[in-house]
Amino acid sequence: MASNISHFKNDGGSVAEAPVTPAAHIPGSANIFPKFGKSISKDGWELWFFDCVSSEQRAAVIVGLNRAAPDGTGDGFKVQITAIWPDSTTWHRDLYFTESLVEMTSLETRGIWRDSAKAASVSFVSTDNDRNISLLFDVPGVVDGNMQLQALPGDSGLDSDPTLGPFVHYVRPLGRALVTAEMRLFEDGPSEARALQLGVRDQPVTGGVDRVWSLGTWPQIMTESYYLRTHVGPYAIQIMRIFSDMASGNRPYAMARLYHEGKLICAAQDVIAECAPAPLKDSLLLTKLYDGQDEECVRGTFADQNTGYLVVLVSKEVGKKWTFRVAHDRIVWNIPTSAPGPKATGNTGFIERVVGGLDGEAFTGIGTGGQCQL
Repeated sequence: MASNISHFKNDGGSVAEAPVTPAAHIPGSANIFPKFGKSISKDGWELWFFDCVSSEQRAAVIVGLNRAAPDGTGDGFKVQITAIWPDSTTWHRDLYFTESLVEMTSLETRGIWRDSAKAASVSFVSTDNDRNISLLFDVPGVVDGNMQLQALPGDSGLDSDPTLGPFVHYVRPLGRALVTAEMRLFEDGPSEARALQLGVRDQPVTGGVDRVWSLGTWPQIMTESYYLRTHVGPYAIQIMRIFSDMASGNRPYAMARLYHEGKLICAAQDVIAECAPAPLKDSLLLTKLYDGQDEECVRGTFADQNTGYLVVLVSKEVGKKWTFRVAHDRIVWNIPTSAPGPKATGNTGFIERVVGGLDGEAFTGIGTGGQCQL
């Protein structure tokens, strides 16, 4: 069976001095195979992102498999794993592997980030026309287990515009998925593992898979971002909103999708202001909320002390708008992006509590969110 293979090692051979043009986006495809297949330029990168959240337990797992030029010459190719238990305990590790290999055949796509000398790996396999994706964790003394993601019925959204501004492609191979996760996460040794199980006892656990690639580093692309994936009653919401760098005007760009009972009803690439006239395209209005000094409000630890977001999605085709109020519910991570101080910036991940819908609707749901300032 013929296959296509992309094999990177952190010996410097996968990093090109000249710019490398990524392979073209394939409309209607999950685009799981690497876009920088043979080599990657010094500022280029790719991400395979997986997440799931339990609405009952308010627990989650978030995983990022990375390929970037520094990975090819430094510590290795990075895998980020973050988890939060029902009791709010969190766990985060940045793991580094000497190799990243992805192989695609007509039946499946397999990827593995591995360090053979340590007998350690994190891998995935995508099957059934990319409607089922499995993650396997096998890093002795750190993490083991698996995560299974299955596409929910309905529209995939893969035929919609994949551009997040002029420099980023953002595709959701599984934008809406049912998920199970069974993992053991270790603190300091094999005797101190703690189990995390999501979706294995008939509890509703949802999540998804994102694919992102770019020729520019995050500081070259943006100054700020907000990410959200959530299910709210009959709705599913997926948002990635960035502000571009100052040199390009600090402009907002979005890749936002709204589904109702599995049907894609709003595909917003445009970001509008609160006072803007009626939009001519599907659009997103995203406003930060600051709910006073209530001790029950959850905030990140950095300068931006917002307590959530107001999300308004406008569909030009059906002439409707949907409003959702997002409140930060639990902090999953806080990672600084600047030196400490009163104006310090950072990256904070949340469990998000969401309520809303059309006028008169007040469906509720839980999701994963992340905000970053550089």
